[in-house]
Amino acid sequence: MEKSAAGARFLIYRYKYLLLFVMVGIFFLPKMGPFGPNTGLDSSWVIGITEAFIQKFQFGSEIVWTYGPLGFLIMPVIHNHCLWKIEVIFLLFIHFLFIISIYFLLEHLSARWFHYLIFIPVFILVLPNPPPYNSPPFVKLFIISPILLFLLYIKRSSNLPFILPATIGFFLALISLIKFDMFLSSLYLILVFVLLSCIIKRDILNGIALSSSYCLSFVFMWFISGQFITNIPGYIIGGIEFTKGYSSAMAISGPFWQEVIGLITILVLLASILYFIIRNEREAILFFIFNAFTLFIAFKSGFVRHDMHVLGFLMVFLVFGAITLVLLTSEFRKCQDNEIVSILTALNSVIVVLLLLSGVFLTPLVFNHNIVSEAPSIKTSIELYGNETYFDQHVEMYKTIIRESYAVKQSMLENIDQTPLDIIPSDIALCWAYDLNWSPRPVIQSYSAYTEYLDGINGLHFSDRDLAPQKILYGPYASIDGRYLLFDEPATFQAVFNNYSFEDRSGGFILLNHSGRPDDEQPEQVLLTETGKLGEAVRIPEYYGQLYGHIDIQHSMFGNIMATLYKPKPLFIKFRMKNGETSPEYRFIPGNAKDGLFLTQYVPDIDTLAWIFQGNLINNVDTITIQTDHPEYYKEDFVITYTGKPYFLSPDIHLVYLPLNFVKTLPEQTFFTSFGTIGTVTKPILFEHSMEGGSQILVENVHLGQNDSLLFDVAMDPKTWSPDKGNGVVFEIWISTNVSRDKIFTEHISPQHNPEERKWNNFIVDLSEYGGETVSFMLSTSPGPDNDMSYDWAWWGDPRIKRGS
Repeated sequence: MEKSAAGARFLIYRYKYLLLFVMVGIFFLPKMGPFGPNTGLDSSWVIGITEAFIQKFQFGSEIVWTYGPLGFLIMPVIHNHCLWKIEVIFLLFIHFLFIISIYFLLEHLSARWFHYLIFIPVFILVLPNPPPYNSPPFVKLFIISPILLFLLYIKRSSNLPFILPATIGFFLALISLIKFDMFLSSLYLILVFVLLSCIIKRDILNGIALSSSYCLSFVFMWFISGQFITNIPGYIIGGIEFTKGYSSAMAISGPFWQEVIGLITILVLLASILYFIIRNEREAILFFIFNAFTLFIAFKSGFVRHDMHVLGFLMVFLVFGAITLVLLTSEFRKCQDNEIVSILTALNSVIVVLLLLSGVFLTPLVFNHNIVSEAPSIKTSIELYGNETYFDQHVEMYKTIIRESYAVKQSMLENIDQTPLDIIPSDIALCWAYDLNWSPRPVIQSYSAYTEYLDGINGLHFSDRDLAPQKILYGPYASIDGRYLLFDEPATFQAVFNNYSFEDRSGGFILLNHSGRPDDEQPEQVLLTETGKLGEAVRIPEYYGQLYGHIDIQHSMFGNIMATLYKPKPLFIKFRMKNGETSPEYRFIPGNAKDGLFLTQYVPDIDTLAWIFQGNLINNVDTITIQTDHPEYYKEDFVITYTGKPYFLSPDIHLVYLPLNFVKTLPEQTFFTSFGTIGTVTKPILFEHSMEGGSQILVENVHLGQNDSLLFDVAMDPKTWSPDKGNGVVFEIWISTNVSRDKIFTEHISPQHNPEERKWNNFIVDLSEYGGETVSFMLSTSPGPDNDMSYDWAWWGDPRIKRGS
């Protein structure tokens, strides 16, 4: 009994710091839920990769994403009960493996008692996983891998020489199938281990055991994930494309103070590494060689997309700053009179404190994520773990929340039913919430198709009759970072535009149906190639058809260096229309601009998009201007090649899109151009509010050909259709020549009292008697009976002059 007690006391004393670390780990358990799916980009791709695993979509061909087939493991979202239980177990495993790895590293470095205490605040910041910041799982995985390889490399002996490298090879293969960054990190670590083992230790067996285990485990887990072996090259190629285009496409700026702290941290760390190199401290040098790629990835991840991603940088560099402090203080004990060591120790201490304070500032509630304050959510997670019915109730609750956010009318859902459907641009959560038959394009969200390859495989998907889904739900009409949505994936939009047609609309969504290419479709033609300059307007050529601009903008040498080591500065584009209006300035992504940007018509919203998919198109773009505030990052000249398809457009004159100097109104009247939707039909409109004596829209100097006609619709805003909102509007059209002024149309429309007029009311006026003349039109609206002008919201629907034969 006494021996057992003594043995227990010895073990407690021997592993007291490990027990301390484990206790901290238990107190600050990772938050595992319940995390429910929601609306928005991030929640949608999480649902997407989880659904992809469940439905056995093929990664590398059917799915090309930054995550692999096991990407769901580090995101315990309330979706599938079995997967969620696996995700929880995996997160706990990574959580404690991280703690144990740090402990054994400190043991190897002969850390003293205060070194272990330094890591307590580090753990408090890094260990929890407070929503919405899901950096900690990645941070732990990125830190664990090089530490394990370093410990494997420096181990002196082992009774089981090949078990450890084989186990670590399996672990690296596992994380390589979670996220492509980890695939690259694993390859780097294996390469470094093999080279150092062969060159320095003259040991090839451990390297063979590690690399063989990695390759076999990778293929094995790929196979049991339901993936075809032939898709592995596609997974690698797609991952490389995401990595290659990320900096240019996803870079955003963040707070300057964080950049200053990041710069100081890197400089101090580099100074410490340089000291170890000069002193030939072999073990410290090896440690930093193993961790070099992790540090670089953490820097890029934190500061390229400089939002809350910066937490990843802070956490990784905090851990390595603390380890560097351990190395320096050990060095300090060996040479106490060395001023350089003293200075570096002091600087690293300051860095650790700065990073801790920065992390706490960004996540001020981090201390609340402990086992005491999180007791209710832990209790819920335990109940969810053991009760599938309770879990399914949560699933239905989150689906209801999403359905309320994405309200889609019942008739449209019944039309879709279980027809294969994709959603553009990003909101996969809607498909899941409504139990639709999601049939995804390879790059599952539009904003990520930011290279020619990624955009191209999406475009080919929609062009292939065997692969393309029967329907597309398009909306909400928005992108990220102020981008112009149609330029997120130019080749994809062209494929959709030529293979799908408008079917229905509900709120912010339009439903498109696969219509196939006509047999007599004319091929795309190369029109001309010209050179433009950044900051200068480029005039778009006149062309009756679909017009695409393939724009090739190159980085300067300085820009290429910055894009590789850090990030380039952004480009912006704006449109000027032929009527003199200008668009907002949009973020411009050069990586896929050579795929052909849709320049026929400016499409600012879902109304315009619905209209062009209904078979309407107007060449209304006059110029585009591409510019940057940092021209040193790009070559000044760029090449633009125009291509076109000579069908689809008619030479009709649409009055809505005439230049502003052709259109005049009374100073006091309400008038604007917009789009109006009645039922499922959207049209460009001229809006007038009636006035006593008649409001006036005067369109001047229109030259008429022989046998021309005036086509238009009249209607009233559906918001005015109830009987208590006025008594309608009198629509009139007058035509003036040099010698006469004639009324050619008059109609009283009162949908408030005539239900049959609650629609687009179509009219045609023959203009043949004015053929060859230059005329002016006046579109006028007057109040109905009793001069009642209340709710007189009049719409002229796409008034246009139809050219005769």
